[in-house]
Amino acid sequence: MKPDDDQLDELLDVDDESGDAAPDSQDEGDEGDEGDEVGEPDDEEVVTRDGLVVGDDQLAYEFHEWAGESRGLLDNLLSSNQVQHAWQGTTLVIRLEDEDAVDSLIDQVELSAKPALDVGADKVVYEVGTWSAAMQNDLAESLTVADIPFEWDENGDLVIYEEHEARVEEILDLMPDPDDEEIGIDEGVAVQDALSQLFVACDLLTRDANDASAVIEAAEAAEAMEALALPFGFASSAWRELVATANALREDLGSDSDISDEEIEARAAALRDALRPYV
Repeated sequence: MKPDDDQLDELLDVDDESGDAAPDSQDEGDEGDEGDEVGEPDDEEVVTRDGLVVGDDQLAYEFHEWAGESRGLLDNLLSSNQVQHAWQGTTLVIRLEDEDAVDSLIDQVELSAKPALDVGADKVVYEVGTWSAAMQNDLAESLTVADIPFEWDENGDLVIYEEHEARVEEILDLMPDPDDEEIGIDEGVAVQDALSQLFVACDLLTRDANDASAVIEAAEAAEAMEALALPFGFASSAWRELVATANALREDLGSDSDISDEEIEARAAALRDALRPYV
């Protein structure tokens, strides 16, 4: 049997919300078209994007042009409709079998979409694309509480109106130093350790989805990856999708998951193959 959620939390001392963090909920981004599908398989082939292999029964959407408030609404709809999913930044990973349901929810969100930042307005860009997902989420929450509209560009950097620059500077001054190793930002040994740990765990899970040690190791590695900044040599989109896929597997391994052992073994195999070039 897979360890239940309480066992995982006790062993890892992980905040329940950190494994599947909801996207930010502020007025930002351009709704544009429906979220771009970036990881849909063709028959049984494994699809790659920027060097990332997406599971052959999973689908990844990129919502960097969406307003944060809209991503938050979509996350709430997914949860209320019991659609299993995982976010990493603006990338959403779902099960392929839920594609039609998710597309329908996306349509609902687009009907209530808020406008983007004014294209003609003066803006300021802060280079935070290399920050960890955890720090970006904290920043987004602070901006939301302060009622400061913003958006993320394709590099994961923060874009705000120039008139709000002073207020944003105050928020940034209160945040931890992104170069502080104690908050988990390390582009060296920590990255390699997390990737190697996840690779080994996935390899074990391909043979036995109920391997308790492998379940714990995979969950721990996914949590560690979420706290890491963009590692040297990774494209921003590739790293975000890799972490999102790891968190999706972590959710699948939870005791309340209705995923079959065969599906978990297949997803673990796909993630293992995605990790192979990096270990």
